[in-house]
Amino acid sequence: MPLGWEKINCSCTISICKRYQLNYYSKKYGVSIEDTIAIGDTRGDICMIKQAGLGIAFMPKDQDIVKQSKNIIRTPDLNEIMNYM
Repeated sequence: MPLGWEKINCSCTISICKRYQLNYYSKKYGVSIEDTIAIGDTRGDICMIKQAGLGIAFMPKDQDIVKQSKNIIRTPDLNEIMNYM
């Protein structure tokens, strides 16, 4: 995945901006950003999960993503995602 944060003025400035990729693919496939789901586990995922219609911290590996997430799944069961949909 290419860089992207500089193209959308994202504050993450990480080498691979996942928010940029979320926006890119939602436009490419004609899905509104409100209808997207983003799931992450580290601080590098924060900007993406905050941008998505539904953002979930799954088995978070650091406290930064926990502090920034409204939806947190702490068990290793992907079926738990269905509870948020």
